[in-house]
Amino acid sequence: MPHALSLAPNRTDPNCWLNVWEGLTVFVIKATESPLEEVLRYALAYRCPVIAVEDAIFQAKWADTLFVSGRSWWQQHKHAARRFRGPVITASNIADPRGVFFRNHRYPLYEDPGTCAISCASFLGARHVLLVGFDAVPEIKCTATLSLFHSNLMPALDSEESDAESIPEPVGGRRKTHPGKGLAGWKQEWRGKTVFVLASGPSLTQSDVNAVRDYRQRYGCPVVVTNTTFKLAPWADLLFFYDRKWWQVHGDVVTKTFGGLCVTVSQTKGPGVLSLQGMGFNAYRNSGGGAISFAMEAGAKRIILVGLDGKYAADGRRHWHVQHPMLGDATSLPRFIKHFPALAAEASKRGVQILNASRDTGLTCFTRVCLDNVLSSAPQPY
Repeated sequence: MPHALSLAPNRTDPNCWLNVWEGLTVFVIKATESPLEEVLRYALAYRCPVIAVEDAIFQAKWADTLFVSGRSWWQQHKHAARRFRGPVITASNIADPRGVFFRNHRYPLYEDPGTCAISCASFLGARHVLLVGFDAVPEIKCTATLSLFHSNLMPALDSEESDAESIPEPVGGRRKTHPGKGLAGWKQEWRGKTVFVLASGPSLTQSDVNAVRDYRQRYGCPVVVTNTTFKLAPWADLLFFYDRKWWQVHGDVVTKTFGGLCVTVSQTKGPGVLSLQGMGFNAYRNSGGGAISFAMEAGAKRIILVGLDGKYAADGRRHWHVQHPMLGDATSLPRFIKHFPALAAEASKRGVQILNASRDTGLTCFTRVCLDNVLSSAPQPY
């Protein structure tokens, strides 16, 4: 396993580790009698960092990091633990040059070492933490989603080699390619389908995203996300971003965690990125409009919008997430919402139905619907 944290500029400075695992799925392993082959296989296939908590390091010597809660464990096991080549994270003042000391820093500490390791993973930016060796999911306050890792998530191990192609993709995955060169390769790829567009408005919630995910799994409806919403839906089929600067900030995390195709009208190059610059594609001057327009080009007959607010929230929020300081915080919103009526007119001309199922929206050019009502019945064939 690659020791990702060892790449930090100063491994003894917690500030250099902040968000080093931003948006990733991270394993936290406590000592267990269960075999860990499936965990290793999953972690390798999806590049998931692994934290071994104290005694678990003797089972998971391939882990990325060792988490040590207190001095007593270290004093008893330090000679064996020093054979571990990865960095050591500790909540105590352990005298070891590889230790990274987080005591009295930004993440809360707990008596249980495993719970403390979860808190640390969240501090390092983990979006989803899979727990191994835990009897139950601890009730703690953190930004990451927590769940127990069950063997039924994985296919049976019928060989010693990892068959990555047979592993399900609940989070992230490997980069997909587009079916053909340029926009022409997508013509009619989603012919007659219902397509969901998950935008980044402040009304978007994780529960809405999860409901769309379940609907997609049941009926096979493609899902497009815009910009940073890929963090809520790394399983989506396509990510549309408008600005090259956004990719410069988020591109590395997208490459590591998002399995779908990335589409842009900017001059951006990279694995799994399709640039439509110079191809006559109309993105209507914003990512939400571009995502809708692309779904129409791909043949969608019904497009459901979620999180496309077209306005600021009452409390002043511009997105469901905190915007990166290097990016503008939707200051151009008043300008680009003026392009949606033209998009609605084009959709009507093509016979494409666009329904806005956002919890709150200022856009009046699309028919308003309730997301629960949309998800209560199967999509109509076209």
